[in-house]
Amino acid sequence: MKCSNCGKKNIAKANFCKKCGQVFSDREKKESKKNLILLKGAKKFYEFITLKFITDNILIQALYTIAILLIGVGILAFKDNKIRVEEGKNYIVQYNTEAKEYYMIIQSDKEKAKEIDANLFVPNNVEALNVSYYDENDKLIGSEEHSPKGKITLSINQNHNYYYQISDTKNQKDYIKVFVYYQSDIKEKN
Repeated sequence: MKCSNCGKKNIAKANFCKKCGQVFSDREKKESKKNLILLKGAKKFYEFITLKFITDNILIQALYTIAILLIGVGILAFKDNKIRVEEGKNYIVQYNTEAKEYYMIIQSDKEKAKEIDANLFVPNNVEALNVSYYDENDKLIGSEEHSPKGKITLSINQNHNYYYQISDTKNQKDYIKVFVYYQSDIKEKN
């Protein structure tokens, strides 16, 4: 606790300043106690994160901390580094984890929207995207190359078995399958 009179630092539980003798108020004592509790909590957290409760070896603590940070960064980088369809203003997105397929469900009326701009997340390392259109027998109907920074417009087909495959032109394994539907067509089918 710091003395407000002379500026001398005292122990946290002090009743008076060891340099000038000023008596600390109840408010100063309470604030000092609150700060002490926060410091103890931070210290315990630090000891847990750095394995200080197991070893005092600073090198082991540093290596462990760096390893934990690298693992965390690696997990985040791996998770977010795939092409994916994100929500848009005129459609909702559903993702089938088993089939690994995206379903864009168009909210607007059939007469108003014959195509939709897909809101895609594209990793920074992707230079160009290949957008291919397939029929129900997986036969390629058409294919175009797009810049990953530009808009990708998908036509809406009444045949629900047609789909798009959007892939990285260099890494063909990084691709997504996208089916585009009208909300009204889904309701009619059910």
